[in-house]
Amino acid sequence: MRVLAAADIHGVLSVFQWLVAQAHSADALVLAGDLFDADFAEGQRKQAQAIARILHDSVVPVLHIMGNDDNLPLDREDELIKPLHGHRVEMGDYNFVGYQYTPPFVGEVREGRQRDRNGSAFL
Repeated sequence: MRVLAAADIHGVLSVFQWLVAQAHSADALVLAGDLFDADFAEGQRKQAQAIARILHDSVVPVLHIMGNDDNLPLDREDELIKPLHGHRVEMGDYNFVGYQYTPPFVGEVREGRQRDRNGSAFL
């Protein structure tokens, strides 16, 4: 299986357009978080609509998971565009699963931080 994967696009629509244009050489396009810029709710809602329109032109399935800068979901799910959070997507012999970043857990063990014996946090 050939996977085209990207993360940390932060709302740059030309990058989404480029990925969709390149997707013909892959079996799946996987977007691994931080799809939007660091703007909040209303700006991200508009970005989500524009990104979903771009992704809908993909010739391969698009799997996505939201990141720590994504304060709302992409909010598009159909036969082509599928969220991975809490889902397993089977593609032939392969399974894709995901868990998105969740703001209430910022800096906790779930986000890769651990504590040493003195209580200091480190990655």
